[in-house]
Amino acid sequence: MQTKTIDLSTARRIEIKDARDRWEKQATGEVLFLDVRDPESFEHIHVKGATSLPLNHLMAHKDILPKDAEIITY
Repeated sequence: MQTKTIDLSTARRIEIKDARDRWEKQATGEVLFLDVRDPESFEHIHVKGATSLPLNHLMAHKDILPKDAEIITY
């Protein structure tokens, strides 16, 4: 069976202040906050407007992620 991977070569870390600035752009669709923690953690607390997609499901559902938005994972 072939292992599916995501190319993280362009991934970068951002500072919390930059994440806050980008949070305001969620409404325009320019930015997606993607919570990759387990569903229980998401239910407990999450970034307002974030989408939950647990890391262990990411590869199976990566096609639903927008191609033209900055995706911020946590």
